[in-house]
Amino acid sequence: MERFFAVGDIHGSVEPLDELLEVWRSNYSDRRLVFLGDYIDRGADPEGVLQRLQSLDADDAAPVFLMGNHEEMLISVIEVLDTPEKQQLFLDAKRISRASYNWIVRRCQYLYETNEYLFAHAGPNPARSLSEQRPSDYAWTFHTGHFPQTNKWVIHGHQTQEAPGIDGNNVNVDTGCGKNGPLSAVLLPELKFITTQSRGPSRTRYDESD
Repeated sequence: MERFFAVGDIHGSVEPLDELLEVWRSNYSDRRLVFLGDYIDRGADPEGVLQRLQSLDADDAAPVFLMGNHEEMLISVIEVLDTPEKQQLFLDAKRISRASYNWIVRRCQYLYETNEYLFAHAGPNPARSLSEQRPSDYAWTFHTGHFPQTNKWVIHGHQTQEAPGIDGNNVNVDTGCGKNGPLSAVLLPELKFITTQSRGPSRTRYDESD
């Protein structure tokens, strides 16, 4: 049976991430970790979050790291800046090291699919079949309700809710970490939610479209 511990949007919030990782280590370390993207922005310590994730990325049982729309935006800006100096200035402003940026590019994937589950930061675009999905669909789609393209459970974040929830085959675990909300995870196959006591406060004002 496929057993996972899937973590929602972290957004630069180290304390809630450490709390969830302690729960995983103490009770569920036999389950593979899946991180659903959006590790950076909003919170106080994006580099700290990326360092925590890299420390887990050690062997064949390493977690799955999915690409969020915030990681995609970061990469798209770096790729158009025409000198290493300009790139470094932008990374410094985002409070991300070059080594952590390189890790994002190397390790983050848009989709992870198993016999029972489809993991993506935002889920597939319901306007297209699975065979027609673009990588950015999996990072940017806003959708509530059943995903008609698949009978699998679709596990995602991206759309902030007050509490994690299930709607059809849609399992959303984004509870606003980095927007003064807690961090949530879902245990699979039980579909049991875990939400932190600590919260990820926003360092700066944010736009709801971010």
